Amino acid sequence: MAVKLLQPNATVFNSMTINGGVTAHSVLSDSNDNTSVRTQDINKVSIVRVEDFDAASLGAISIDYVQAVMFGFLFNTRTEDVDVNVKILNSSATVLYTEVWNLTMNGYSSVKFTGAQRTTSDGSNAWTVDDVDGLMIRLDTYAEDPPNISWANFTKTYIAVTYQEGYQNDVKGVDGGWNDHSTSGDNRIDKVNGITTGNIAKINGV
Repeated sequence: MAVKLLQPNATVFNSMTINGGVTAHSVLSDSNDNTSVRTQDINKVSIVRVEDFDAASLGAISIDYVQAVMFGFLFNTRTEDVDVNVKILNSSATVLYTEVWNLTMNGYSSVKFTGAQRTTSDGSNAWTVDDVDGLMIRLDTYAEDPPNISWANFTKTYIAVTYQEGYQNDVKGVDGGWNDHSTSGDNRIDKVNGITTGNIAKINGV
């Protein structure tokens, strides 16, 4: 089992204020609490596309689950809070999952919010390695209006993909390569002489 963090790399839409940067995706992909997309108003939105999963280069043969992750806090208040939405969208911009998280003051330091382990792409069908290319994250304040003069700050976000590794090609006819997406426990090969398969590009020229 391995994990790949898919970081924002393009801005699809943004109606929030960009603080400390030029683009929404740039401030949401760094680890600086002083850069963010933020808003004082309800119904503000920021949508960013994340980098492709690239299953072939990772040696990924199946997806265990996908999680949305967001860091944020409420600015300019001491006792209030605000609910915000964090949504996973597919490559067609269809909302797959929504998390509702509560932002508080927390001394101007970001709090990490980790979403549920989503084992399917649509509530019933397991993720394929192709499903996790082109994913997007939508951050919005549709849930609630930030109180008084407060700002809802989103400082970082990404999608975490937990997956299984395997060979990209069959080895001497053993089923379990990336090309057929097999997950059979008996046929799957995890290591060769202690080296994880995700780090092996070829075996004797294969």
